[in-house]
Amino acid sequence: MSTLTGEQIHRAAGVLLAMACGDALGAGYEFGPPLSADTEAAMVGGGSFGWEPGSGPTTPTWR
Repeated sequence: MSTLTGEQIHRAAGVLLAMACGDALGAGYEFGPPLSADTEAAMVGGGSFGWEPGSGPTTPTWR
């Protein structure tokens, strides 16, 4: 088994953070028809699947 360098650990942490940010920012656009250019995306609690606050598809990544 190999040991990760400090740089590799920082890169892995950056990947996880970027994935969580992208998932959160894309939530208002998922599973629906395209929004018109003048429609704002809403961050609505529960999302398309009725997720509890603080949960969702990214949550298992942190466990």
